[in-house]
Amino acid sequence: MPDKILFIVNKTSGENNNDWQSDIESYFEGKDITLDFYHLPDPVDCDLLDQYIKDAKAHKVVAVGETEPFRWLRNQ
Repeated sequence: MPDKILFIVNKTSGENNNDWQSDIESYFEGKDITLDFYHLPDPVDCDLLDQYIKDAKAHKVVAVGETEPFRWLRNQ
């Protein structure tokens, strides 16, 4: 079974509007890794995010962007 990486994406992070999911999918194309994406809603519901992370059962969780929810995530 391949490793699974969950990307928590804040599409409004930064000074531009990158298509983070497409960039990440392109980078991992052809690799034996399962990708999952959670796009942060606005406003962020930290309880919903916490439950999604638990249910995803990913080997790694990666935060894409830098906002208050990611500071919260680092402290969990």
